[in-house]
This record gives sequence, structure tokens and C-alpha cells, in this order.
Amino acid sequence: TLTGGGARVIVGPEGALNWVRAFEAGDPGAVKPDVSEAGTKAEEAGAPWSLAVASIGLQDFGVDFEDRRADTPAAFTLEGVDLQVSDVTSEGRTPLQFDLKAGVKSGGDIAVKGHMIHSDKSLEAELLIKHLTLNPLQPYLDPHVRLALESGSLDLSGKVSYGLPKAGAEVVFKGDAAVSKFLLKEKDTGDPFTSWDALTFSKIDFALSPHRLAISEVRARKPTGKIIINEDRTVNLTQVLVKRPEGAPEREAAEKASPAAGA
Repeated sequence: TLTGGGARVIVGPEGALNWVRAFEAGDPGAVKPDVSEAGTKAEEAGAPWSLAVASIGLQDFGVDFEDRRADTPAAFTLEGVDLQVSDVTSEGRTPLQFDLKAGVKSGGDIAVKGHMIHSDKSLEAELLIKHLTLNPLQPYLDPHVRLALESGSLDLSGKVSYGLPKAGAEVVFKGDAAVSKFLLKEKDTGDPFTSWDALTFSKIDFALSPHRLAISEVRARKPTGKIIINEDRTVNLTQVLVKRPEGAPEREAAEKASPAAGA
């Protein structure tokens, strides 16, 4: 178990992770070919090498995360990270067990516990999020709306799976969620735009590939909203949208498609 320490995770403007770049294929040097050759010879001899580790742990670890895809980077910090991983094997068919607990510096706690099978590229886990402060999400709103996220917290509990044929979709989440003490204000006037004490979603069934969304019940407590119809028959709902320059979507698509975009 490693106690203390930290790591920094950065998503670049083009969407690439700094950790992925660090492990990208480059000059293999002198060691990698020798290791690969030794592994091949052992497998041909009927005695392939294997590795098994009973458990690996991190305790009181910290992770700084920064997403630089928006004009204003989104950032948050995980602190007090405790991670326990067990049944680690090189053959990849034994379920790898993991148990992660972490606090979020801006507010909230996250817990994930489950198992994954490397050979199947599958995962099943129980997910629990308590009182996660939503303010750090402001940079994701800025390109689209002139609204300030003044307050709000997320609670979520349920089960998530990835790559399980029996689940009927590539990614599946089933559980409950609630957003509490939520307040959005207009940036131009500072007036409240929408708010609620609590918005709860019961028995969520969400999936990707194929997509589906079903919610058994949605309840709102003390919701408020501001809707204004102007003399020209426009409403304030459209006025808070950020107007993008003409041709902006086309230019962005062209830049992403260009080979030089990821250079």
C-alpha cells in the first residue's frame, strides 16, 4: 500500500489525456524487445510467464484533474483517495476487484466498488455520490448560456455496467439521483433564472449503445423559474443563449477533421 502522494490528470484541448501520451508507443529501447522475445519463447515452450498480485493499495492519495477543452479550464481535486485493488493477474480472465473512496475538495464524496475482467473488457460496479458540489461545472455552461451556476449538489446511487452482453447495452446505469439547492442566475442582471430545493429522479434506467432512458418518477420541491415575453414576442429563454458566429459549427468540424488538428 502506497500512503500519501498525488497525481495530475489533464485533458488537453484536443481531448487527449496526459497519461495516455506518457504511455504512447515510442522508442522501445533495448529492454522491451528482449522482454517480448523472452515471452514469445516461453509461450512456444509451453510455459508462458504469468503474474499474480494479491492486492495493491493507495491511501490518502490526491488527484488534481483539469479539463482544458473549454475556454476556461474546468478543474477539481480528489483528496483522501483510498483505493484497494485485489486479484490482479496477467492472464486477465480473473475478475479484478476494486474499492475506491474519495472526497472532492470543492464538496462531496465518491465511492465505487466492483470488479472488472480485462479479457472481456467488462465492468460491474456500485456507485455512490454524496453531496457533490456542482459549481465546478460552470466552464461547461459558459460556451452555451449566459447563466451562472450559483449553487447545487448531486446525490446519486446505483449500479453501472460496461461491456456486459446480459445488460443489453454497452453502458448501463440503474439507480436514483437528486439535485438539491439548485440556483442558476442570469449573468447580465444577476437575477435568479431557475431554482429548486430538490429535484429527484427515481428508478433511472439509462443506457448507451443502444441508447435508452426511462425514469419511473420525477419530483420537484419548490421549483421557481423566470419566463418573460418581450414586446417583440421573444422570450428570455432564448436571450440567455450564447450566440455563436455564423459558420462556427462548420469551422469546428473542419478543424477536427483536419490531420493538423491533433498535431
